[in-house]
Amino acid sequence: MRTCRLPRRIGLMATLVLACFSSAGCDDAGDKPEGSTDHQASPEHSKQPAEQNDTERFVMYRLASVIIPPDSRHRKDIALNHPPKIYVIVKKNGEQIGETSAAIRGWEVEFPRNDKHTYRIDSDRTATYSLELWDDQWTNELILSITELEFDSFDGPIHERQGIYDPPELATVIKFVRSE
Repeated sequence: MRTCRLPRRIGLMATLVLACFSSAGCDDAGDKPEGSTDHQASPEHSKQPAEQNDTERFVMYRLASVIIPPDSRHRKDIALNHPPKIYVIVKKNGEQIGETSAAIRGWEVEFPRNDKHTYRIDSDRTATYSLELWDDQWTNELILSITELEFDSFDGPIHERQGIYDPPELATVIKFVRSE
């Protein structure tokens, strides 16, 4: 008897029992323990739960602000405009989602409430998100990238990851708010 798992994307973790019928194999009678029954995929076992049949759960988030603190290493970066003209790109599994945000000049930037700054974040636990913060100039300079974000990361401020000896108050902060 062999078992296998269904692909993860189906969302149904079930074990299928496959009978072996090979030349060295088993016959039908000797393959099952006494008192066992066939566990073939019946319609009730193969159905996904009702909530999984509906559209995948998601939340709309709006880019609210970016704050680069006064003593941040980014303020000392001579490759950036002073102050930079900041824009943000949101990616899901390495692919850009939504539009690139508007480019706004400043070290502390508030983004206007509009559809251009709104992103659909799926609750799919296999999805990973990343944020890229750019300085809009003739050659466009990457300021920072924050990777391996999950669905619930967008519910609070997202802090730049720094070295273990860097004080947390020097981290750039990107904030999203839930959009109605």
